Amino acid sequence: MADVIQVDEVVNAEEGTLRIWWIRNAPSPAEYWIVADVAEAQKVIGELTRHDLKDPRVDTCVGGLEVYEDGGWHEWYDEHGVDIAGFMDEENE
Repeated sequence: MADVIQVDEVVNAEEGTLRIWWIRNAPSPAEYWIVADVAEAQKVIGELTRHDLKDPRVDTCVGGLEVYEDGGWHEWYDEHGVDIAGFMDEENE
């Protein structure tokens, strides 16, 4: 699995860099993972989901995929407006 990035860790992101955000037991702070592409994002999100479903200490979890554009992180969407959750839904059909 990709390595978690600490909240205060400096990441020299380039245009197009992708990262997963993941929150366990909201309103806890998010954790972040840099991923190479959407396929890796799907894999890591699947692993995080399976792990959290087995962990009795986790009551809730939520996550997504962001892309670094124009100097900031923004939620990722494909050319049809589908976010990573839509990709995950297709994988599970």
